[in-house]
Amino acid sequence: MHQDLDSSSAATQGAAPPDLRRADHPLACCGAPRLAKLIEQIGQINSSLEPERLLASIMHSAAAILRTEASSLLLLDEASGELVLHLPTGPASAEITGRRIPAGQGICGWVAREGRGLFSNDPARDPRFFGELAGSFVTRNLTCVPVKRPDGRVIGVLQALNRRGETPFDREDLALLEALADQAAIALERDRLHRESLTHTRLVEQLALANEIQKGLWPVAGALDGTISVAGFSRPASQVGGDYYDFFRLADGRIGLALGDVCGKGPAAALLMSALRSTLRSHLEYDQSLDEIIARVNLSLLRDSPEGSFATLFAGIYDPRTRMLDFVNAGHNPPLLAEPSTGGLERLEIGGPLLGAFDFVDFQTGRRELHPGQVLVLFSDGVTEALNLAEEEFGDHRLEALVLACRPADGPQALIDDVLDAVDAFVGAAAPFDDLTLLVLETASALPPA
Repeated sequence: MHQDLDSSSAATQGAAPPDLRRADHPLACCGAPRLAKLIEQIGQINSSLEPERLLASIMHSAAAILRTEASSLLLLDEASGELVLHLPTGPASAEITGRRIPAGQGICGWVAREGRGLFSNDPARDPRFFGELAGSFVTRNLTCVPVKRPDGRVIGVLQALNRRGETPFDREDLALLEALADQAAIALERDRLHRESLTHTRLVEQLALANEIQKGLWPVAGALDGTISVAGFSRPASQVGGDYYDFFRLADGRIGLALGDVCGKGPAAALLMSALRSTLRSHLEYDQSLDEIIARVNLSLLRDSPEGSFATLFAGIYDPRTRMLDFVNAGHNPPLLAEPSTGGLERLEIGGPLLGAFDFVDFQTGRRELHPGQVLVLFSDGVTEALNLAEEEFGDHRLEALVLACRPADGPQALIDDVLDAVDAFVGAAAPFDDLTLLVLETASALPPA
């Protein structure tokens, strides 16, 4: 029940929460026939689950129990603060349906703003009265109460107008209307939660589909014509993410590889990731230097993406005939080029800044020969910056130790599994905060035939 009452002749403010056991509670003084009618109407109201029919039943119940000529439910437009007439009853219902009352204006606006009800038996003399919404209807008296969510937030106003006969509105009428307003609040809240549930279900289904589509972009691990063995893995923090990895054979026999990290997470990052992947792939097909390719990708990201869209990227082209790897590191975590048998470890840092931040940037191409027994490990910061419950990072040193302890003969997937197991054990019950991606490449022991 609402607890604050007001009238044009007397106001009751700051009252303690109502106690139905008290003899002076408003409903306690209601006559038995009216209480019986209220209970009967509430039973009929709750027999329907369809929100529009349920609300219409509440409106007719308000007019029947309070013996009024008209009633109306006004719902709050949260964007504008206006009250919108919804399901009015009475002789002018068709004329006023959908009409709007400006925020805070009129008796209804006052009730919505103050969050408490009132009755007025001479509204024409009440300075809060907004005036008639329909020229064919004259308001002689009214009672009006807020409709509130369980958290106390006002979402509308319920009012009854023109008491039949000579009897004016009183506190009993106000209490009865508040009981019906509570039913309206329950109906509206139930409908809201139902719609949110449906929306959530559809969103989950769409994200699951997006996850499957994104997984379809990842290349299949294995040996590429016996020249290199490669494996990759990506796990988004939510259902879709902004990390990606890629490897593929170019028309001239060379192999393109990449690992990127788009700023942000979720669907927006996934869409930008997909655009970055397709742009890089298309440019790698042309016969031009890798630094020129990355410069073009950078300009594409600046031109075609929303402001503030950034990405880090490591891209390489490996020639199996010469074992030479050309690469550009555009602001990404430097990949590890390791030789576990000797403990040798190098970070591939040559390149330039992240993509999407600056135009007309010069990138530099690095070059390394990949010897048999070496392992190239590309990773996103979701690996090294993974946090445990103590907010400690997994760190570069743990990843380096795992890479140097690996056995290249076991293949790249074995190293990925070791890293994932170590990160998961380290993180424990902490929730993932970033996407996690790995790409591992190992060269064959012999060059392919010319």
